[in-house]
Amino acid sequence: MKQILFLILILSVLLTSCNSDEKLRTDAERTAQGFAVAWQQGDYDALYDYFMPELQSMRSRFYFISFFEATQELTPYNLIYDKVVLQDKDLAYVYYTYSAESAFQPKMSALEMHRIDKTWKINAFLDYFTKECLFEIEECEEVFSNEEFLKEKCLKKYSDLSISEKVELCYHSTAITFLNTYGDKKVVCDTASNYYCAVR
Repeated sequence: MKQILFLILILSVLLTSCNSDEKLRTDAERTAQGFAVAWQQGDYDALYDYFMPELQSMRSRFYFISFFEATQELTPYNLIYDKVVLQDKDLAYVYYTYSAESAFQPKMSALEMHRIDKTWKINAFLDYFTKECLFEIEECEEVFSNEEFLKEKCLKKYSDLSISEKVELCYHSTAITFLNTYGDKKVVCDTASNYYCAVR
């Protein structure tokens, strides 16, 4: 009798484990498929929600959408969902096929997915959160030439300053700080000084 109960207990544990893995896989597949659908439909607002919080912290929703639209307008392409491979309970890899106007549709490298607070998030496409322009073209540059973006960039750059210092540096009505990358240094330009720039 004890042996039978022991076997039932073992089977119960195995079934629970299998069901748990299946749910994790199903949830990951649903996220990966939803991400591809949002991409295909041009719903970049919904697409933003699929990314890791760490990526979202690098660029606001508004500027992510602006940048994504600009790059997609120049070189449009879609993602076609292939499969998800579950690595463990908090890590999975999703595979997509790259689909553009050409007949050639290559398979993309595996993209990471992380499970955070029981929700799967995409950890990929870093360029869309860090690059100011993927292509040296006027249309793309215009996306990030406005004052509000420069303010946002300034606030992130000087995140360790006090609130009053941030306001003075990034929001001064007559001397908004413009930041641009110059090699591995930062160039700071002050409009109040006839666009005087200094390398820091």
